[in-house]
Amino acid sequence: MKTTIKILPIILMGILFCSTEHMPRDNEIDPKAENFIGFGDTTAPSAPSAVSTSATGATQVTLTWQPAADETDATSEITYQICMSETTGGCDSFTAAYTTNAGETSYNITGLTPETTYYFVVLAEDSAGNISTVTEEFSVTTSAGTISLTCGDSITDIGEDCDSGGVQSSSCEANCTTPVCGDGFKNEGAGEQCDGGGTDKLTCDSDCTLPACGDGHTNTAAGEECDSGGVQ
Repeated sequence: MKTTIKILPIILMGILFCSTEHMPRDNEIDPKAENFIGFGDTTAPSAPSAVSTSATGATQVTLTWQPAADETDATSEITYQICMSETTGGCDSFTAAYTTNAGETSYNITGLTPETTYYFVVLAEDSAGNISTVTEEFSVTTSAGTISLTCGDSITDIGEDCDSGGVQSSSCEANCTTPVCGDGFKNEGAGEQCDGGGTDKLTCDSDCTLPACGDGHTNTAAGEECDSGGVQ
């Protein structure tokens, strides 16, 4: 009589036990899967190093730095947040004014005020949202810039009284000064008939009117010995 040993169920149970022994239990995350998909990354990247600031004009500055290091992200995946303040210590309570694209290690800031000191703090952020801690503050002062004074460009620059575009008007001389009797410029728009530079001339009274007997102004340069305003 033959004896049949049924070993198939035993083999199957062994396979099932081996395959389920290393499966995560309920609510348990496989460490390998955790590392692979990035769950649980709570480690912040290092702070960017060798931060430098330079004023590239009267209204802009450029910040550069060495990339931060991170346990999981490559340097090309790290973004940087920039805080800017006009007072030292203003970035201790960090608020990002600018954010770079991933992997960028420099940033150009425009629209600033000439001759003004700005203070910056740069932080690194990885793809999981972890941000490096506030470390060092950096400052830079924008330059004064160059002031272009061009009389006649219709722009009243520093040092000009006015600018009428290089032509005389009732409120502005062609040389960008305010019309004044005695300035040597005849400005009919401002009511002057002549301008002898503030003194009586043969053809002009000192008050910028034409010489006339009876005008009450004795202009000896015009040959008058007296002028009683037309009355004896």
